[in-house]
Amino acid sequence: EFASLIVLALLVWPRAVQADTGVPMIAVMWPWAWTAFLPVCIVETFIAKRLLRLPFVQCVKLTVIANAWSTLIGIPLTWLVLFLVELVAGLGIALIQPRPGLASTLLAPIAAPWLGPSIRPWYIYGAATFLCVPFVLVSIRVERWSVAKHVPSDDARRWARAANLATYIPMIAVLAAKTIASRLASP
Repeated sequence: EFASLIVLALLVWPRAVQADTGVPMIAVMWPWAWTAFLPVCIVETFIAKRLLRLPFVQCVKLTVIANAWSTLIGIPLTWLVLFLVELVAGLGIALIQPRPGLASTLLAPIAAPWLGPSIRPWYIYGAATFLCVPFVLVSIRVERWSVAKHVPSDDARRWARAANLATYIPMIAVLAAKTIASRLASP
């Protein structure tokens, strides 16, 4: 009983907290993906209407369900896999200890899932830009899988590729521009 009280006291005892854990980019990207959900569904519905030649309401349903799958499951799982790659790569990098410069620049995309504690705004934009590439690849696969239950597989593949490229390419371009502008504006 006394030992339980000591453990409880240690758990609730105030401690100094350090906010230097960095930024898990899922905390940036996932809310952003949900914010973009409706505009993305609108664009992808019109692409579905053109490519799948289905009634408009059916195109809306297919698009919303497919995007719900890719946003709800695809983005977090892709981020988790990339984060695990970052952890494993980080151990290897720690062993080699590359000097700052070209090596650290080339390895920067590996660190995109979870940015370190000393970050600048352009790091966040850059990481978001990089993360959009695997996100679009996974979205194409997940959305193709979802839509292929209702239309021929080749049509689902053609729609998923066209729809996701039509929505992700502008997002990637804007993020890349913000990365460059923010980097140029930083001291």
